[in-house]
Amino acid sequence: MSYLVLARKYRPQSFDQIVRQEHVTQTLIHAISSDRVAHAILFSGPRGTGKTTIARILAKSLNCQDGPTPSPCNQCKSCREIAAGIPADVFEIDGASNNSVDQIRELRDNVRYMPSHSRYKIYIIDEVHMLSLAAFNALLKTLEEPPPHVKFMFATTEAHKVPITILSRCQRHDLKRIDQDAICQRLEFICGLENIAIPSNCIRLIAREAGGGMRDALSLLDQVISFADGQVSYEDLIQLLGVIDRKQLFDFSDAILKGQAIDTIDQIQLVYESGQDIKRFYTDVLEHFRNLLVIKLGRQVETTVLLPPEEITAMRQQVQSVSPAFINQIFDILFQHEATIRFAANPRMAFEMVLFKLSEIQPILTIDSLIASIERLRNDLKSNPPSRALMEDRAGYSTEPATPPISEPESAITGAHPPPSMPITVESLDTDGGMLAVKNELLSRLSSSQPALAGAFSRSGLSRSQDGSFVIHPEGARFSTDKIRKHHPLIRELLSDILKQNIQLIIQEPVDTVAVKKVNPADQLKRDAINHPRVAEVIEIFGGSVVDIQIKTEEKRA
Repeated sequence: MSYLVLARKYRPQSFDQIVRQEHVTQTLIHAISSDRVAHAILFSGPRGTGKTTIARILAKSLNCQDGPTPSPCNQCKSCREIAAGIPADVFEIDGASNNSVDQIRELRDNVRYMPSHSRYKIYIIDEVHMLSLAAFNALLKTLEEPPPHVKFMFATTEAHKVPITILSRCQRHDLKRIDQDAICQRLEFICGLENIAIPSNCIRLIAREAGGGMRDALSLLDQVISFADGQVSYEDLIQLLGVIDRKQLFDFSDAILKGQAIDTIDQIQLVYESGQDIKRFYTDVLEHFRNLLVIKLGRQVETTVLLPPEEITAMRQQVQSVSPAFINQIFDILFQHEATIRFAANPRMAFEMVLFKLSEIQPILTIDSLIASIERLRNDLKSNPPSRALMEDRAGYSTEPATPPISEPESAITGAHPPPSMPITVESLDTDGGMLAVKNELLSRLSSSQPALAGAFSRSGLSRSQDGSFVIHPEGARFSTDKIRKHHPLIRELLSDILKQNIQLIIQEPVDTVAVKKVNPADQLKRDAINHPRVAEVIEIFGGSVVDIQIKTEEKRA
């Protein structure tokens, strides 16, 4: 007798043997018990998840001599014929090779005849999406109103290719991928029946390579048993399946995280010399960094990272001192070049190009750290307001007025500070540095309550006229002038408090107001934007430069 592969030898013969498709089997069991089985049923899902197997069990349940029953006896003539694959009244049709309209017309003509000895005549069409459009159209009327003794069961891996007119006439059941734990349990059960000892790490590797399909897992197990001849080792399994050793994957990802380009190139050389697929290795690296990011971001990751607990623990230790943003940077670059590697004529060279890019990236700052840096800078400005000369140097503009303020001493322009012991009084204003002392005191008070106003006032001149009034000479952008004009009462109140007497405060229009009005409005808007204190602050913090300034349409009309 010829050898029967494990996938056929241990094919489920009842609903309770189906692995991890309870949402489908339970529905069918209830439908059979209540005599509500649809005349046309579509099973869709990934390969090897049990679509055709469930259709066969359903056929046995309907045609069993004790049925219709959710638990076929597997002993009657109909059950034995279906289990052996030679049923008289259950027709399994390959949709890929019987996809013409003539073959469907023949099927349509045959459905009128009664079954030979069973309760129902059942048609199981596998890969039904392969039928031609004309064949689907020929099936429509029969599928919608078949004879009472006929049932249709369709199986497909690509339900989106089935015309909606067919889908609307079927009861659809979507099968899902089988999780690795369930596949491992099934493989261990079968190994026990076959008296084969396989290490648990090998079982898990087979389950991972199966991609959620039980049939694929059993086929790989068959191959491994034949290769190992009774003694299976993890190293033999890696060599047989052509997969990457997990230790090598950890070493490679460590080198990427540390920016060690030479080490990653050496790892690629080892992969190449061992004959492993470079494209497959790239896919494994991409998946590894996806898992690293998920582990770094989440706590309960057992359902999203399909790896053994000890490996999840090792990955958590691997990224313990690495920020999620940096892992995301690496994952993003790897994902962007996935198609490049997949279609590259020289995948090794393309992979190395990606590694050179990865070695150049630097860990980015998080939003929280940037906000904290700006807050620290703002607090420093409040406690130690910058001198006028320093503001001019950092912001990149000159606050030198077109005409010097009236009676403002030269020390106010040079940025000289008065002696700390000098009292601030009206009489002291005529001394050297007296007016500058008043301005610095006013800046200090404004910085604690109105930082933006302090920035605007720091670029303006302050003088005293002959009648004793104080005059502010706004400088810089229109934004600064408007800011000072808006807070005129506050500035006058602070000056009065500094000098211990009520004073009169005048805000003088800039000398070049007439010239400014002649300037193109768009140019003036750009000048105001580039001189805005927040722009200067951002340029200083991030070390950037202004490339272009876009003006909104409504501002142009204004």
